[in-house]
Amino acid sequence: MYRRYEAFFGQRADHHLCVSNVMADWLVEHFGLRRRPTVLYDRPPAHFKRTDVTEAHELFMRLRDIAAPVLAKVDGFPSYAEGQTPLTRTTPVKSSASLGWRPDRPLFLISSTSWTPDEDFSMLLTALEDLDAFLEQPGGQVPFLLCMITGKGPERERYEAKIEGLRLRRCAVVTAFLEPQDYPLLLGCADLGVCLHTSSSGLDLPMKVLDMYGAQVPVCAAGFPALGELVKEHVTGEIFSSHSAAPRSEGLTSKLEQLISGGIRKKDGALAKMRDNITRSETFLTRWEQNWSDILAEEVRCSLREGDGPGVLLTIATIACMALVALVVFCLRTTTIAARWHCRASDSGQTFPPQLWKSSPQVGKRRGSRNPPQRPGLGLRFRKLPIRRLKVLGPLRS
Repeated sequence: MYRRYEAFFGQRADHHLCVSNVMADWLVEHFGLRRRPTVLYDRPPAHFKRTDVTEAHELFMRLRDIAAPVLAKVDGFPSYAEGQTPLTRTTPVKSSASLGWRPDRPLFLISSTSWTPDEDFSMLLTALEDLDAFLEQPGGQVPFLLCMITGKGPERERYEAKIEGLRLRRCAVVTAFLEPQDYPLLLGCADLGVCLHTSSSGLDLPMKVLDMYGAQVPVCAAGFPALGELVKEHVTGEIFSSHSAAPRSEGLTSKLEQLISGGIRKKDGALAKMRDNITRSETFLTRWEQNWSDILAEEVRCSLREGDGPGVLLTIATIACMALVALVVFCLRTTTIAARWHCRASDSGQTFPPQLWKSSPQVGKRRGSRNPPQRPGLGLRFRKLPIRRLKVLGPLRS
């Protein structure tokens, strides 16, 4: 039913907006649109950016109770101490102290999720086990790896139990649900992001990747048809295959090893180059507000030039008429229910409740009171329904 509803009105609209070119082509093919939709790509909000050392230090001090017990389980892992966090430290300078990044800080990998069956986090856990062995190899560029997974959802406890069972010697995995103002700060501290989102339709794009790009974080993302419009492989990130039958070279483990093998903070390393590419990309330079204003303004100008204004008004009027019909049907349904109650009361010899739907100053009075509050916007007094009219509703009697 909903598909017919969308197709009916979609074919009569003057303009359409969608979030990817793949979706635009799909709508034209399956809904018969007379004009191809305009693609309005999502963009990261302005508050997603790199986090400075002071904000990072304050953030990780707030996360100490969550992170410290996990980091203490890994021997030698850069952890908390007086004036230190896993990423930052204070250094005495004469009579004061200077705050800076730790030179021995671990590679910081981040992933966000709603912990639903749509995202198979066993892929990431398997990759972390492989990376743990990779980091132990002599001559490695990265001594330790900190992985933080943010979010909450139904699968969280199950995966936390799996994480607890991992035997990792170079990797620490912390799960947390952050305050809204802390999430952009944590993203801005990360060296690399992982996105396991696989679109059920294959037509939309994951917002979490855009948030990471706003914070200048390269991304390893699970591939699906539309993702190439957002993640430019080998330029702003890597795309890995989530299929179990895929070759190892196309899997998450191989992609992560390639990114960190050249050094995580070297200027000529793969991660540094990707970060520079992100800062020059349109996704980063054009934020949501500007992108919306530019594209919507262009659509309005085109509409006025082509004389499509009356079509827009006709669509709005049609929707308003449908809403009015729905309201009338609702009122008739309510009247029928009240009439049924009246019939039952007449058969039992009881008096129809005189206060039904009558206005009461005690709005929100508990259920079962003699004077229930009036339903907003109806203003109907069903106790005055004539008996001869109720005879028509005879079949409604129980």
